[in-house]
Amino acid sequence: FGFRAPRSHSVVDIAECPAIRPAIAALIAPLRAFSQTIGALGRNAEISVTETDSGLDIAFRPAANDEPTLDDRERLAAFADAHDIARLAWDSGQGAEPLAARRQPRAAFGSASVDLPLDAFLQPSLEGENAIVGAVTGAIAKATRIADLYAGCGTLTFPLSGIAPVHAYEGTQAMVAAMRRAAAGRPVTTHCRDLARNPLNETELAAFDTIVFDPPRAGARSQAAAIARAPAAMVIAVSCNPATLARDLRLIADGGYRLESVLPIDQFPWSPHVEIVAVLKR
Repeated sequence: FGFRAPRSHSVVDIAECPAIRPAIAALIAPLRAFSQTIGALGRNAEISVTETDSGLDIAFRPAANDEPTLDDRERLAAFADAHDIARLAWDSGQGAEPLAARRQPRAAFGSASVDLPLDAFLQPSLEGENAIVGAVTGAIAKATRIADLYAGCGTLTFPLSGIAPVHAYEGTQAMVAAMRRAAAGRPVTTHCRDLARNPLNETELAAFDTIVFDPPRAGARSQAAAIARAPAAMVIAVSCNPATLARDLRLIADGGYRLESVLPIDQFPWSPHVEIVAVLKR
């Protein structure tokens, strides 16, 4: 019971982890013992635990994609009650199913409180998230209309909406719906769009004077090529992959933007990974 070794399927056993939040660390021993009682987990499974503003959110993902038995389901619900878990879900490969929903997991982004859907994308640490948000918002002296691409649940969208109206684009419907509910009364417009397959073109991007994009590790090659042709005065890129970021920044710079700053943020303790915020201007 522990974490995977680097570039390996081997599991390194742990008894404690100083890099995680105290509420999650306190659950290591109970989860270790409890997971051995759930037959449907098999010999190989992943358990994700997220600390939200309303409590812990847990998802069990068996490698064999087995479904829990009725007894398993009763034990999982009882575990959630015993340890005051906000939500406990099971994902057998067909989408996560909540087995215990005692409270709605929520996260605050700027002044908004967002109800987190199952499998919501979040930054790995609150401290890292705050550093990213501060770097992005701090780089914008003035804006009239902002595009937030690959917006997730609104980590950057809602803080940016305190500067100027924001159009947030995200490809996962559940996260778009969560943003839309939280956006009531705020200058935020949400769009469900797969930017990898259907990037905003230069005509659509011309509506914005500031463009922010935070893609997955694969980067945003097609979207970056379109951004390079956009007239926006500022582009801010956020990435957890320096290699794909460098490729995307090259595309944008070739379109006439100049790279003003690059800020590395070490939000992955004891790992070689790094988050980066890059600012470009015309």
